[in-house]
Amino acid sequence: MISIDDPQTNKEFAESLHADFPLLSDPGKGVASAYGVINDERPVPFRWTFIIGPDGKILKIDKEVQ
Repeated sequence: MISIDDPQTNKEFAESLHADFPLLSDPGKGVASAYGVINDERPVPFRWTFIIGPDGKILKIDKEVQ
């Protein structure tokens, strides 16, 4: 999972949920921009899930994440 929040905020969020998976920070929005989830009319990126194959290619994009 990746978020545009800073590392400390993500750390606190992950700890509050007892998350057992990595939560990465992208405060500069470089990764979010590269994946096309940034929209200047929204304060936060779209919450999409990308399924990426072993070869690094995107296999599927789930845009219906709740």
